[in-house]
Amino acid sequence: MGLYLQQEGKIYFGLHVSDRALVTCLVGSQAVHLVDAADGGYALAAKQIKQQILEE
Repeated sequence: MGLYLQQEGKIYFGLHVSDRALVTCLVGSQAVHLVDAADGGYALAAKQIKQQILEE
């Protein structure tokens, strides 16, 4: 379904594969866990998303 929505221009996504991960846990009234690749996963995936938007 994700590929179908991407082809229609309804969603964008980026993917970065890494052999290392960082986990950040924020604890307040609720716990939030963020997982990122140790070598810049969010930033590299964001570059893919920006490229998809530019190619529209």
